[in-house]
Amino acid sequence: MSNEKVTRSRRTFIILVLVILSPIVISSFLHRWNYRPGHTVNYGELLEVKPLQGTATNLEDNTIFRKRQLKDTWNLLIIDSGKCDGYCQEKLYIIRQVRLAQNVDKDNVQRIWLIDDDIKPAPEIIDKYKGTKLVFAHPDPKKMIGDLKRLLKLSHPEH
Repeated sequence: MSNEKVTRSRRTFIILVLVILSPIVISSFLHRWNYRPGHTVNYGELLEVKPLQGTATNLEDNTIFRKRQLKDTWNLLIIDSGKCDGYCQEKLYIIRQVRLAQNVDKDNVQRIWLIDDDIKPAPEIIDKYKGTKLVFAHPDPKKMIGDLKRLLKLSHPEH
């Protein structure tokens, strides 16, 4: 082999190694400097983890609601009054549909309605949204579906 071919081969090899390693090196520096982009692709936001205080009761079977019921699933949460006006029922409908839109991953998502007053919901509302156990001010179901699909994809153990 001529000296010129060796030099060209080395140069090609070095360029190839630099191209392969550059994303790793750049991401390491960005991670070390705690760089966070100003804009994200998600619609909602993950809530800060805070300890639960007080007591709560499951309306379906009148048992104590335990923290462990929130583990190992993604939780769609709405906070509203027990009288549940039209807007509350729309939110319940949206989180039910968003969960169902996850198809095979729907069992990894549970719906929670936190009632923030002492008013017991009407039985027909409880029956209509049976199985209800993200807080969005003005829900956009398509964006919520996208968020959940990304979260579920990233949380699968086989990936």
